[in-house]
Amino acid sequence: MAFDLWKTFHKGFSIYVCEIRERLPYYALYAWGMPVLIVLIGIVLDAKNASLKPCYGRYFRGCYDVCFHTNNDAPLQGCWIESALMRFLLFGVPVAIILVVNFIFYALTVRSIRRGLKSVRVQVERKFQRKKQVVPGEHDVKIYMRMAVLAG
Repeated sequence: MAFDLWKTFHKGFSIYVCEIRERLPYYALYAWGMPVLIVLIGIVLDAKNASLKPCYGRYFRGCYDVCFHTNNDAPLQGCWIESALMRFLLFGVPVAIILVVNFIFYALTVRSIRRGLKSVRVQVERKFQRKKQVVPGEHDVKIYMRMAVLAG
């Protein structure tokens, strides 16, 4: 989402339906392909008896049942990454990368919007001699907060 916002605002505000249709397959490939790739890496490591085994699910070679306990202490079978290191590498690192990249694209989007608004404001103020806002940029902050919520 943050990438799409940046792609929209860094060139200007023109969006065409054909551009959106062209981008959608690539977004879908990224959204579905990256998680599949991460899971496949884990499954291959499980199957190869590597020293770093994520132990997905219940019965892979060399892995034992992964049990989660409920409030009444009854064990449940789970399908999660048992190894703490592999949980960090296969889940934590990709999530951290996504958050950092989203923040970068969000910051670039804000910068592009600020540049565009600055040029528009200069023209509007010249034309209408508008009074200055009591708190400069108050409206901008509201816009950026809404974008941050949308971008995740």
